[in-house]
Amino acid sequence: MHGSVKDYTKERRKDNMQEKTDFTDKRVAVERCDSYDAVKIYEIIKRHLDLLGVKQDEFNGKNVVIKPNIVSKKGPLGGTTTHPEVVRAMTRYLKEAGANVLIAESSSGVYTKERLKEIYESSQFFDIAKGEGAEFNFDLSEIPISAPDGAASKNFNIIKPLMDADIIVNLCKLKTHGLTKMTAAVKNFFGAVPGMQKVEFHARFADPYDFCNMINDLCQAICQRKPVITVCDAIMAMEGEGPGTGDPRYLNTIMTSLNPFALDLACTELIGFGNTVTMVEQAKARGLCPLKFSDVEILGESIDELKVDDFVEPKSHKISWAVGFIPDFMKPRPVIDRSRCVGCGICKDSCPKHTIKIENKKAKIHKKECIRCFCCQELCPKKAVVIKRSVVFEKLLK
Repeated sequence: MHGSVKDYTKERRKDNMQEKTDFTDKRVAVERCDSYDAVKIYEIIKRHLDLLGVKQDEFNGKNVVIKPNIVSKKGPLGGTTTHPEVVRAMTRYLKEAGANVLIAESSSGVYTKERLKEIYESSQFFDIAKGEGAEFNFDLSEIPISAPDGAASKNFNIIKPLMDADIIVNLCKLKTHGLTKMTAAVKNFFGAVPGMQKVEFHARFADPYDFCNMINDLCQAICQRKPVITVCDAIMAMEGEGPGTGDPRYLNTIMTSLNPFALDLACTELIGFGNTVTMVEQAKARGLCPLKFSDVEILGESIDELKVDDFVEPKSHKISWAVGFIPDFMKPRPVIDRSRCVGCGICKDSCPKHTIKIENKKAKIHKKECIRCFCCQELCPKKAVVIKRSVVFEKLLK
């Protein structure tokens, strides 16, 4: 059996939620959930927080910001975004406790009120506000924060509502990711960086190892300032070419933790990625989570009953890490499938090196300056960006 499994139902922890994240907290609550039924999800969240020593009345009168995962204007189908029923269940729990609830996100692309309205609508979150009493953030202000313990970056600008919150609820989605291999709790905080500033970070940290360290720096800096509760939607995850163009995969699991780094470590076990996720390995070395999964305290159900061993890895991840070691003529690159492209310009706006232009109402990638970050593939709502690979490189991937 992997991980220590405890049932804290009768022997509850007496310690309540801390004023900031405790990186020595190695508890992760796990439970099977085979449908997006808000009532069932609500009950699981309540059980999980109880197991973690967090009482519902602690939220009374608090300003709580829910940070979901929203990729561009893609809806909840297909495992791309945090499912609206998970947001509904969490909102209901918080409102019943007497909390003031704000949903805030900064998806890739421009950070404007119009853009925020589009992504909230596409994710079907507006119905939640109407039914459960949550509000949505349209404040475009940002706050600079320092990251004195940062390994890659010492400073970040963060969307203001997260820094104004008493408590942050990180509602992440478990998915594969072309650059970081996996995205869940820690990577979800990249959405705390305002709009197009994400593009600047991709340009500054083009090396995948540095990019992963920067994401850890960002999450650590936020957690050092605020208490963070993370609930991971792994009911329908995404495998393959995630986080935007992969395939849905039902894992029928919800996980909750007060330490997002420990939750990510549990996610690697759930999908069988082991010690191959660089971001998690860096977190271990920095003392942000246990050094091995067997040291994680699993509360509730055993991950052994839920984990899979055939979760499909993203090929683009192997490409991202290999391009520095092969000659240019062999390197894979993104190209536009003109039959699918609608000329929306999302890829153009997200390109760190501004190599994409809209010509004759279709996107065109000027490959000379392309750094192969594959942001265009991640964010294209029509799956019109495909990866062109040489025959030699295909053999290298095998």
